[in-house]
Amino acid sequence: MILLLLLLAMVLHISPTGESVAGTCIIRVPNDFPTIQQAINAAQSGSIVLVNSGVYHENLLINKTLTMLGIDQQNTVIEGSVNITEADNVVLNGFTMRNSSFCGIDLYHSNCSVISGNVVTLNPFEGIGLDYSCNNTISGNIVLSNRFDFGAGGLVGGDGIGLSSSSNNTLSNNIIRDSVIGLDFGGIDNNNIVFGNVFSMNERPLILSGSNNATFFNNNFMDPLDSYNFSSSTNSWSFGGRGNYWNDYTGLDDGSGGRVAGDGLGDTDLPWHGGDYYPLISPANPLLVFWNNQAFAASIVSNSTISAFTFDQPDKKIAFDVTGSANSTGYVNMSIPMRLLSGAWTILVDGADAASKTTIAENQTYTTIYLNYSQSTHSVQVIGTKVIPEFPTASPFLLLILLAMPPTISIVKKRKKNKT
Repeated sequence: MILLLLLLAMVLHISPTGESVAGTCIIRVPNDFPTIQQAINAAQSGSIVLVNSGVYHENLLINKTLTMLGIDQQNTVIEGSVNITEADNVVLNGFTMRNSSFCGIDLYHSNCSVISGNVVTLNPFEGIGLDYSCNNTISGNIVLSNRFDFGAGGLVGGDGIGLSSSSNNTLSNNIIRDSVIGLDFGGIDNNNIVFGNVFSMNERPLILSGSNNATFFNNNFMDPLDSYNFSSSTNSWSFGGRGNYWNDYTGLDDGSGGRVAGDGLGDTDLPWHGGDYYPLISPANPLLVFWNNQAFAASIVSNSTISAFTFDQPDKKIAFDVTGSANSTGYVNMSIPMRLLSGAWTILVDGADAASKTTIAENQTYTTIYLNYSQSTHSVQVIGTKVIPEFPTASPFLLLILLAMPPTISIVKKRKKNKT
């Protein structure tokens, strides 16, 4: 938070008294106005609305160019929705938006806006929606558990991020978790760029029926995609010779087909899912673990293909498979946050103790584990003795990288709001 304020002061030339010497108006909530909406209504276009920690039960309408900053992402909470309507160049950063009646954040005819660094959760139909909105940046948000469920065996629906008639947007470095549809292109969505995002525990990570000429790269698809084939789409699944990480890809980085061996890109079973000619053999780092509205950064680097990656909290372990070319030596180099998993370590390869092939180093925050083995296909388990608590005090048990196979359901693809 101190860093945020220092950056804000540098950009706007704010004096120590809090007044802007550059002429930009800064309105503080609740110091100047008791509610966020009152501050928005009073603000001139181009103003900054700085919101202190607290829970605000409001459905906000932003219809002018504003910069909206929450002091503390975890504790500056909007119980309701944020609707950015016919306003361009809006910045929304540092909030938790939850429990709206429809959509957590909705951009409608809004262009060149930046939605970043927010937690958007527990909204029934959509976490973040873009309708007739172009050239926006949606980056670094945690978008989780945005869905509705009509009971066991009933209808469910809900998008993490949904677009409709929205083009030339950039969606980057977001965590999209536990929605029925992770990213939903609803129709006539052209030339969008999607990179660096993590998709996990969504019933369907992608709906592409409305997407044309989008570019996907460096995304971590931790959800199963066995039934998907993207060969008929006009979208691109790589950029600059890098594709995406697919948790079900088990091909080899062996130089097949005249390609380069050992460059971290799969060379067999191409194109994966009918579209990706350059699949990553290891997750695009950092590999994020979500817990109690926070993201913990782990990493894993290997010359083997990593697949079936899971975090098992009850058994205090990380498990995954490695696949590599025979008659060569494989390695895995992992960095695990100690707040997630720590203690006395047991490393198993195919169920056998691999301590003699393992080097472990620790500092105050991370454990680094280096393991080598003869290449083929192996199952690896990294087991600790201390694990993050199952029931944190502030929110239910949430793990980004835990993969869950959903029950049989009926998926309802939501219909976009008709605002015209």
